[in-house]
Amino acid sequence: LIEPTIAVFTNVGPSHLAGLGTPEGVFTEKAALADHVAKNGALIVNVDDPFFRKLLKRKRPARILGYAIDRSVDVTALDVQGSKKGITFKVGREPFALTSPVWGNVHNALAAIAVGRLLKLENEDIRRGLKRFKAPKGRQVFHRVGKNVLIDDTYNANPVSFKNAVRTLKTMKGSGRAMLVAADMLELGESAEVFHQEVGDFAACHGVDMVLTCGVLAKFIAEGVRKAGRNCEAASFESKEDVLKELKKKIRPGDVVLVKGSRGMKMENLVQDLLVFLKG
Repeated sequence: LIEPTIAVFTNVGPSHLAGLGTPEGVFTEKAALADHVAKNGALIVNVDDPFFRKLLKRKRPARILGYAIDRSVDVTALDVQGSKKGITFKVGREPFALTSPVWGNVHNALAAIAVGRLLKLENEDIRRGLKRFKAPKGRQVFHRVGKNVLIDDTYNANPVSFKNAVRTLKTMKGSGRAMLVAADMLELGESAEVFHQEVGDFAACHGVDMVLTCGVLAKFIAEGVRKAGRNCEAASFESKEDVLKELKKKIRPGDVVLVKGSRGMKMENLVQDLLVFLKG
């Protein structure tokens, strides 16, 4: 209807599979946008994503800009360094910085830089824009209460975003434990159990010390933790109230807690209750 002049393609993952069937179906649906970009427009493509790399072969629109980490493309992030305070990287010789420690935001920043350069913005203006970034509600928002950190990532969940969140949890881990409160990932179709087990395995193998799950499907995350055979405690509960009771018993000063689940699980309610508890 509108023939956009710029289209940004971020990633394809196993989400919305109940309606689109497979990741290939997700790609087909998202990639349809490329056919309707104005002839003088441009595609901004995540070349690190194996699905969207296919877009590089398209003849339309006239211009395609690729972005990636450590790949030789139009906008490449080099020397990526992360800490609890944020992430720094270079594009060519130009330094950029994020105030967020969320690793997934590096790709998001690269997409923004690509769009900014396409619109002929100065690098200094782009840097200022990135520094002003604040996480939207429920998307890896950090609450620091005393010696604890609570990461609210309750807006939504799929296997890719779950693993990215676990990476952030590992980055934020200090003297205490890394604790994951995980609820169901919805709309994953027939492979839902397998996807949940994979998240549990990933958490156990990436520095998480304790996993507490809530929901019918999330119990398979705990199962994945146990099958991984790592030093990671796992327990499943039927309700958010039961998880909160367990957290109140287990949490200690210095612990970092990540809360994540699909939108329909309404895990933001647990976040608010936990904040009240931590603040005393």
